[in-house]
Amino acid sequence: MNAEPCGSCSEISTEAIQLDTCTFQDSALSPLLFDLFIKALLRLLDSTGISHRVRGVPDWNHRAFADDLLLYVSTTEDANTLLNIESAFQEWGGPKLSIKKSLVIGTL
Repeated sequence: MNAEPCGSCSEISTEAIQLDTCTFQDSALSPLLFDLFIKALLRLLDSTGISHRVRGVPDWNHRAFADDLLLYVSTTEDANTLLNIESAFQEWGGPKLSIKKSLVIGTL
């Protein structure tokens, strides 16, 4: 990252905080930065209007816990749409999808 964010609390501001290429996993900032990135992806997924379409269940297309993301769809086209969004998000700078840890289950 080449950005130079600064922190502020009330009227007190800090100097620029340099983030070189990444934040180490042991850093206190890691969970906060991850939450900020993942929230952007979850909002993108919500904005599609795609749903699992199970009758009698509230509409949604994803569930997230920690660094796990589950996508729920009812058609192959919907699956491709959500995966394209996730792919574009990765290109933008979000967390990378681990193919080794990925699984497709169900019927489309």
